[in-house]
Amino acid sequence: MLIKNGRAFMDGQFRSADVILEDGKIRSIGLGLSYDGQVIDAAGKLVFPGFIDVHCHGGFEVSCGDGADAMRKICARYPENGVTSFFPTLAPHNVEMAQRSVQGVKDAMGCPGTDIVGIHFEGPYFSPHNHASHYGPAATNPSPEHTTAMVDGDLDIISMVCVAPELPGAMEYISWARSHGIIIELGYTLATSGQIKEAADRGATQISHLFNGFPKMNHRVDGAVVGCLLEDRLYAQLTVDGVHVLPPFIRLAIKNKGIDHVLGITDGSEYMGKPEGRYIGKTGEEYEIKDGMARDLTGMLLAGTHTFDSVMRTALSMGLTLEEVGRMYAENPAISMGITDRGKIALGRKGDIVIMDEGLHVEKTIIDGQIFYEAK
Repeated sequence: MLIKNGRAFMDGQFRSADVILEDGKIRSIGLGLSYDGQVIDAAGKLVFPGFIDVHCHGGFEVSCGDGADAMRKICARYPENGVTSFFPTLAPHNVEMAQRSVQGVKDAMGCPGTDIVGIHFEGPYFSPHNHASHYGPAATNPSPEHTTAMVDGDLDIISMVCVAPELPGAMEYISWARSHGIIIELGYTLATSGQIKEAADRGATQISHLFNGFPKMNHRVDGAVVGCLLEDRLYAQLTVDGVHVLPPFIRLAIKNKGIDHVLGITDGSEYMGKPEGRYIGKTGEEYEIKDGMARDLTGMLLAGTHTFDSVMRTALSMGLTLEEVGRMYAENPAISMGITDRGKIALGRKGDIVIMDEGLHVEKTIIDGQIFYEAK
């Protein structure tokens, strides 16, 4: 396949380039290339590497912990939003729940559509005193034994684990996890800035949706948000949907971390992608989706409904440049997760490409060198 006349996003900037995909890989990049096969004229459109969502709990009316069929549904639908790889994010409340969810993810790996890279555990290693946590008494201290039990011994399936670094044994746990190739993100914590620094010293490299799940900033309290903003070694995940984090705080994070250390996520849930209206939930509760947010009938926020391409457009509307949005959503997720076979338009990388218009609407999603989704 030849994608010609596009503006390819490479190394933080857009360049006029033709891209040839063969055998599921990027085989050639240049100008004026010819190809004896399928040719797509991008006609000046934006050509991105396939997007990677590192933090997504579900979408399209199902959750990542609902079993293999649910995972297959997410993988079949997520290319509509330009996502070609993702890390199913699980929030188990006990070992048995974790094992069931993990098995469902494993059974779906290799299914058509968005590629399942590895599992992201957001919980249960949260501070029991952080009121933003949905765990409450189900929160537990981290330990190698507990994590190993959650995956029934298959540590290789884990890509990332969220940890509150002030918990007993957390620092030793971070060192253990890093020695097993597991990325550590910090979140749902009441840590001091010193504890955030020590966690980075131990090998932590990410922040779970900065500002969300953290105590409010207070100039008289040495808190976790300040520590995260000051620590250059940590990549900050941001949910840029206009609701979870207000625009001034997005700008604050980018100014402090630098655009190369900020990555956009959806933090998607089963509500992601659903249109406005009233619905009945899985357990019979009624909820309403309005203005991109799902709330119960008391008005309590349940989750956002914004898709990956939607949060990209929101970032653009906040004043970020196309190049900054490209770094946050196209390149930084792969770099932050240590992925070197995708997430970049470069020779030998996975043939995952997304073609978008200037308004960041998906026109085509190409996975392994084949068109998987095309807008009508």
